[in-house]
Amino acid sequence: MHTNKKGVRLLVAICKAKGLTDIIISPGSRNAPLVIEFARDADFTCYVVPDERSAAFVALGMAQQTGRLTAVVCTSGTAPLNYAPALAEAYYQRIPLVAITADRPAEWIDQADGQALKQHNIFENYVRRSITLPQEPSADADFWFLQRLVAETLDIALSDVKGPVHINVPLREPLYRLEEASALSVKPSTTLTISSALPEKELLCLIDSWASCKKKMIICGGLSPDNKISELIKPLLKDESVIVLTETTSNLIAQPVINCIDRVLSTISSTEEVAFSPDLLITFGGPVISKKIKAFIRKTKPIHHWHIDPDVFHTDTYQSLTLHIPLSPEVFLNQLVERVVSVSSTYKSEWIEKDRIAETAHQEYVKDLRWSDMKVFETILSKIPENSDLQMGNSTPVRYTQLFKPTKQLHYFGNRGTSGIDGCVSTAAGAAIGSGNLTTLIIGDMAFFYDTNGLWHQHLSANLRIILINNGGGGIFRIIEGPSGVDELERFFETRHSFTAPHIAAAYNLNYSSAHSVEELKEQLPLFFQKTVSASLLEIFTPSEDNAEVLSSYFKFIAVKSHNK
Repeated sequence: MHTNKKGVRLLVAICKAKGLTDIIISPGSRNAPLVIEFARDADFTCYVVPDERSAAFVALGMAQQTGRLTAVVCTSGTAPLNYAPALAEAYYQRIPLVAITADRPAEWIDQADGQALKQHNIFENYVRRSITLPQEPSADADFWFLQRLVAETLDIALSDVKGPVHINVPLREPLYRLEEASALSVKPSTTLTISSALPEKELLCLIDSWASCKKKMIICGGLSPDNKISELIKPLLKDESVIVLTETTSNLIAQPVINCIDRVLSTISSTEEVAFSPDLLITFGGPVISKKIKAFIRKTKPIHHWHIDPDVFHTDTYQSLTLHIPLSPEVFLNQLVERVVSVSSTYKSEWIEKDRIAETAHQEYVKDLRWSDMKVFETILSKIPENSDLQMGNSTPVRYTQLFKPTKQLHYFGNRGTSGIDGCVSTAAGAAIGSGNLTTLIIGDMAFFYDTNGLWHQHLSANLRIILINNGGGGIFRIIEGPSGVDELERFFETRHSFTAPHIAAAYNLNYSSAHSVEELKEQLPLFFQKTVSASLLEIFTPSEDNAEVLSSYFKFIAVKSHNK
């Protein structure tokens, strides 16, 4: 038996034909025809996550890992509005999601009827495409139109510039009526993938500019772990005029590169800035975490800045863009490395020497580091199992991680599209489901408690590990410039609290352990990473007042040590 809504049956058939398999459903009534049709088809795997905000982030985490289009389905009214944070994150991370929202019939919008609001184009600023399907289609032209709309929209989600899309489905009552019907077999239209490349004339111009510059910098933003950049960039790493800057989210396995940007920049004095600024800057990948490198480049202004991105928009993060190249980084680098020649220069060696100085000072500082957030990160990052996945919570966790050079092969992820603390738990939960790999989330207390509904479902996988660093508030506000100097710090910015997580762990059937010292942490970590039958939570308590002082002293220590060389 199928829903009697023929338009819903066609929508689901097109989703199947396009390869959609994972559906995250939040319960409701207006979406009943959608739920029935997806749930009764064995080709779909359906998950139930009651909180729509968490459901969308769970879907984001799954799609982040699989690379496949993933769907969220909800009822009408305010339910779809809860999808907005995850859709915005997916938009800027370029993760393929489809939000399928049930809607009230058009004639009942703004008529004081329940759960009826304006849903058409409700996410227009944060999706690649938004459509509302024909209401109760019946004529052949209606079904032709519906099939074309849906096929086109799902292809857009999986185009060169991936991202979320929205399909709004107005439905009239009755919603639960079933009928005998044959399974639909459809062959929707598809989009042909076209390869692009630099024309010879333009490539020669770029090669000439490359050859004329003795100071070239490549900044690699966020990339998925399966990127091909690591191999493509190897020839450029031999060029003495080229320095490559990366972050953990770059997932770039190559040497020599600058992994820890902020601490290396701490070694560069104001009188050295011109010498270390590039003539040519090449950027690609997702958003960069380091505020210091953004400030450095904005101040020093390279002669040339090429940004490589298949999208049409001119992303000018460093306020120095001279050329937007609408290609994938892989295509661009493949063409470039075959044609350019090395340029004699001391630029790379000067950066590498600064990196060596910073690393020496770093090791000296952390050797006797007292109990603090920074000590926690030094300890954790050395113990996370090789080849596992690390989800970095926003605010301080993702920043602390950038201070430590990768010493083992990990796959790094973080919601750096919009960088909000909402959805970090839900994303990690979805990622653990999607990858099947050991997935460790390092998260602060504010982000954790904000998103505990990410644990409120029956699909938590045993490969999920959550490390909660509880310093009693938003410690980032003691670190960033501004809030630490105002009287309202503790109450309104840091939001001091005394909440702890053992009862939350018990409520969601998580294994729970805690640590209050480095000795306890080192004792707990081997047990924490052991294989278990359910997910695990390790809560680590650190002193909030000490953390900011430790981090501030760290950068001052590196600067002093480097300038005394």
